[in-house]
Amino acid sequence: DCDLDRASRRRESIRRDRERTFFDLMALLSEAERLDPRVAGADAVRARFYLEKMEEALLARDFIEAELYRELVDRHDPDGAVTAHLRRACTLDVGATPRGASVAAFRYEEHPDEPRLVPVPLPAPLPPTPFEAAIEPGAYQLVLSHEGFEDLRWSFDADPGERVSATLRLLPAGSTPEGFVYVPVGEYWIMEREVTCGEYLAFLNDPATLAAIDAAETPIRVPRGPDGVSWARGAGGRYAIPADWDARWPAIGVSYRDAEAYARWLSERDGRAYALPTREEWTRAAHGDMRRTYPFGNAWRAKWVSSCYSRPTAMPEPVMSYPVDRSPYGCFDLCGSAAEWIDDWFDEERGFKRLGGSSWGMTDPAGFAIWGGNGAPPDAASHAYGFRLVIRR
Repeated sequence: DCDLDRASRRRESIRRDRERTFFDLMALLSEAERLDPRVAGADAVRARFYLEKMEEALLARDFIEAELYRELVDRHDPDGAVTAHLRRACTLDVGATPRGASVAAFRYEEHPDEPRLVPVPLPAPLPPTPFEAAIEPGAYQLVLSHEGFEDLRWSFDADPGERVSATLRLLPAGSTPEGFVYVPVGEYWIMEREVTCGEYLAFLNDPATLAAIDAAETPIRVPRGPDGVSWARGAGGRYAIPADWDARWPAIGVSYRDAEAYARWLSERDGRAYALPTREEWTRAAHGDMRRTYPFGNAWRAKWVSSCYSRPTAMPEPVMSYPVDRSPYGCFDLCGSAAEWIDDWFDEERGFKRLGGSSWGMTDPAGFAIWGGNGAPPDAASHAYGFRLVIRR
């Protein structure tokens, strides 16, 4: 711990020195211009320093700060000489099985009225697969279509001068189970929404689940919160959704172990292998292989997701109630609604499993970020915790 503290203090000291040096250099440039208004090259130097700050912000995933420095670069580099390398064309190389898929191409741009990203059709169409084409740097989504096959979405970032290549496999029509979306990189399906209370009730009232509940020394499987068990059993021994809950709400109040048990039960019932998503699967479904803070971009507004301040009174709501909280692959509520159990460790030493996203009762924007989230013991249950499932090919 002492070594870690020393390293942390050293890092903070280096960062302060770097920031101080940056502002000292800016002041020296201003002084040089004051002493000699005809001095040449000061703006170009400023632009290069601002460009370095922009690149540092991008590495830190601070997109707001990066945008600020990009504006300063443009202000001091009117002819674009300093940033010419940022505009180098990218090469897009796409193949598909079967060949001859038509391609609808979209570039992500900021919404005209709100600071979120939306796909905008490219002015010129791309040729059928396979093809190679030059595109501008940016964030893109392609939708591939072929008769007899399902449409396939693929999202990606194209950096300046980069060659982006992919060979994509379209699925025969009818391959994707109802309520799931397909993620081509990794080749898996993930639920477009969280498991609902209504769906969880069927599992809870299965005779095998009821027997496990009866045999347990502490409450398991049944939704529960800080005040204990949240759902009551009737005279016939079966559970019912409380009157002040909604069957369309996410199944909250469940632990990681409960979510695993539901996946096993559903697998046996449907004859498919359901599972909780890994961290890689969950985050890819959220960001679509693009650098973004939230599924909808890099800016945050509480009203866009099911969060504490999205309504006058904070409470759970039916899944898919917030259309902005939708990922490039078509998953809803990965940002808000319920923090979702993920099949990965948050802190293995303490035995904490990972939760992705945040919930209807939370406020901190950092917790709602794709790379945010939290952790909890696998037997912990809370009205903030829910889950969704994946199917792997």
